[in-house]
Amino acid sequence: MITIDLRTIPKGHSHQEFEWILPAGDSPGENKETLVIGRFDIHNKFDSDYDFKGFIEFDVNLRCDRCIEIFEKHFTEEVRFIIKKNSMIEDLDIINTNSNIVKLKSYIKDIVHTAIPMQNICSEDCKGICSGCGVNLNKEKCKCNKQED
Repeated sequence: MITIDLRTIPKGHSHQEFEWILPAGDSPGENKETLVIGRFDIHNKFDSDYDFKGFIEFDVNLRCDRCIEIFEKHFTEEVRFIIKKNSMIEDLDIINTNSNIVKLKSYIKDIVHTAIPMQNICSEDCKGICSGCGVNLNKEKCKCNKQED
């Protein structure tokens, strides 16, 4: 479960790391699940405002849009959000709560999904698939009988 227990965050400034598993149904790409590692500098103001600045990192198996092979890609995304207890302020980067246990699944899931590019290429020199014979041109030569004019 992707949660943070606010009682474990000391007052003042601290650095904390979290590991979360994004389950298979919520994980992008070809992954069954995704390990997400969060590294944050946290400023705890009065046990009511928790300012998180840092990064989340994760690896995703993606399918190349040129050659259709699966490849692994590492992502590091800069993240900043504020957890506010007993607040009515509405903002994209503010998570309001009345509890010490804060569920971040949808927030982290959104970050992971928006990090994935629209087009995924395994490498810049990927040759793709031959439109005639269908071979992966990165692994073998074309088997088409192309006639040159």
